[in-house]
Amino acid sequence: MTEDVGDDAPIGTISDALRHAEQLLTRDPGLALRQAVAILEAAPDHPQAQFVLGAAHLRLGDHDAARDVLGPLATSQPRAPAVQLEWGLLLAAGGDIDGAIAALERAVALRPDLASSQQNVLSFQWNFRAAKLGLFPTLNLDGSYGINSSSPGGGQFRNSSSIGLDLAVPIYDRGATRAETAQAQGQLDNAVAQLVAEQESVQLSVQQALVNLVASYAALSQTNVELAKAQDVLRSTQAQYKAGVTTLPLLLNAQVGLTQALTDEVSAVYTVRQSEQALLYAEGANAAG
Repeated sequence: MTEDVGDDAPIGTISDALRHAEQLLTRDPGLALRQAVAILEAAPDHPQAQFVLGAAHLRLGDHDAARDVLGPLATSQPRAPAVQLEWGLLLAAGGDIDGAIAALERAVALRPDLASSQQNVLSFQWNFRAAKLGLFPTLNLDGSYGINSSSPGGGQFRNSSSIGLDLAVPIYDRGATRAETAQAQGQLDNAVAQLVAEQESVQLSVQQALVNLVASYAALSQTNVELAKAQDVLRSTQAQYKAGVTTLPLLLNAQVGLTQALTDEVSAVYTVRQSEQALLYAEGANAAG
């Protein structure tokens, strides 16, 4: 894997080859598939290579092969957002909307930007607890032990030790602790509200993107049916024209119909790819970097 055979050839270590294969998923899934297979030959059962292999199968439309690879990965790696995202895309392509939503929700929960907001909430929770401690008594225990001499000549050493216990009970602090607690509570409530708003915004974006993706899959299936019908009509019309039972204009119309069906299919495939990328964006694949 160190021989350079072109711009798309992997060089260096397996990690370099895997990064290159992941970059190829969008622009050349076929090449990404071949590269993943080559990596698995050198490192069998490599989870990242298996992920690339399953994702490439999905983008090439081989849903059965993608399911064989991504299914075990989704089970063994429930906290891998990229795996859960690809599994959700596969389930959506197969019509399992409930399963797709569940997988996408798991991926959403693992988004780095949401994790940051969650840690922000946790930080304010500890700040609130610390502020409330100002209302509780404090107990301090002090002790010391040493040897000293009271003689001018330095003799007559004696042991010296002391121990003390201090208890401070807050009675009146002019409302400072109460104000600090209220401020900490407000900061915590604001952080929780921001987290909830972010979660709802992400969930709405993901749901809308998923609906668009399912609709684009349905449109693609319809165009495939129309293309098959146009091909049958053209074959039938060609046979009739050769037999002399139809006219040239009808044959030309059949050819035009096939061309339109091909154009519609290309447009539908492009829409599917756009919808997939929109879902990836809404899911936070770009945030995962």
